[in-house]
Amino acid sequence: MYDLELDVCVVGGGPAGALVALRLATLGHRVCLLERQVFPRPQVGESLSPGIWPLLDSVGLGEIISRTSFRVPGNTLLCWAESEPQLLSSDARAGALLVDRSRFDALFLEAAREAGVHVVQPAQARVSRTPKGWQIFADGEERLNISAKKLVDAAGRKGCLHGRRVAFSERTMALWGHLDVNHDCATRVEAVPVGWLWAAPIADNKVSLLFFCDPAYIRQGSGRDMERLLRECTTKTVLFSGFAQAVFSRPVTARDATCAYATEPVGTDYVLVGEANYSLDPLSSTGIEKALQSALIGAAVVNTLLNYPERSNLCTQFYRDRQQEAVTTHTAWMNQYYREVERYAGEPFWNARRAASALYPNAPRAKELPQPRLTTSVRLAPEVSLTKETCVIHDEIATRPGLRAPSLVRPLVFLNGIEVGLLLADLASNPSWRDLLTSWSRRIAPGSAERVANWLWEKRILCEATPTPVPTR
Repeated sequence: MYDLELDVCVVGGGPAGALVALRLATLGHRVCLLERQVFPRPQVGESLSPGIWPLLDSVGLGEIISRTSFRVPGNTLLCWAESEPQLLSSDARAGALLVDRSRFDALFLEAAREAGVHVVQPAQARVSRTPKGWQIFADGEERLNISAKKLVDAAGRKGCLHGRRVAFSERTMALWGHLDVNHDCATRVEAVPVGWLWAAPIADNKVSLLFFCDPAYIRQGSGRDMERLLRECTTKTVLFSGFAQAVFSRPVTARDATCAYATEPVGTDYVLVGEANYSLDPLSSTGIEKALQSALIGAAVVNTLLNYPERSNLCTQFYRDRQQEAVTTHTAWMNQYYREVERYAGEPFWNARRAASALYPNAPRAKELPQPRLTTSVRLAPEVSLTKETCVIHDEIATRPGLRAPSLVRPLVFLNGIEVGLLLADLASNPSWRDLLTSWSRRIAPGSAERVANWLWEKRILCEATPTPVPTR
């Protein structure tokens, strides 16, 4: 056994753990990562949304992933809102990926190692808090006694800190297996009375198959093994019956797929990322994307806590707000999508997931505004408030001028990378539209100035300034 003294210890080597470790090492911190399993390992979560690419590019992994022979989704066959199959063209999922997670996760971990992260694998971690931070005992091929100022829990749903979690969906289980089968390259999604099925090719002659249901359905079938139960689920389907007799290349396993979030996702000396922070409904195919987002924000939080401990309250509140924003938005989307399956509305699985959400009420569409003339005087709309907002700036948590408006879902600080709050000071004198564009064009490109101004006008953040009446004698 030997001792290590570090800035950060990351527990968990999935994509979120590897990314937060990579980012912090790149920022100059001494980082260790502990992963309990040997890679490659089988892992669920093989469908990646197009939103993954900006995240990968931001940390220099986009080109590496694009060079790997992961599959681009073909057409999608759906039996969801309609009982008859619907075809969704591959163009509708442009930029999405279907990946073999054993390879995908290994690429992330290797990138972290190359960035200077001390990776210990396999290793079981036992963590305890000390007056100066954390003491972590790693038991594996290497036996380490690690002292770290900050701890990142990236160890999945159970985590290494074992804090309280709150479910924000009905309890859901997933039966998961890989099939050795010739396929037509189509992704399949089908609603059935007791749940829903998903399948997609992740390699030549290899299909990943998932069935989502209530835990009670699996308990009722306890006399049957998981493989038989999954086969029976496919038999009476429209899109999956061809898989009923296929050979499973790995044992069928049951996984918890309940949406849940940690009640204490951050503190002054720790942060939870990935599914340790929150887990989303697999129907969205955004689990990996959101895990990576939380990793990047988590890295900025840890970096700020290390460099500017006086901002600890700012960091913890910002991270909690981002978590709850993700949970609330996802819940509204999830309920809406489950409500589309009207034909099974009376079935327990579907009825429990059809809760109404008022997050985005159907407000009447605002009347389109005519484009302002160059001579039109403009001002900030009365219902818009200028604020100080917390955000990520160059891998640090800081405050910047921002604004809040009824037309916006969340506060606005940046628009296409442009700090909008700094531009709004030019509105104090109610300039003409021409003068406003001229002034902004001295700070940003003229084309960008015009696009920002037009967007703010369309969102009713800018409005016409009422002319001051001329007094009469």
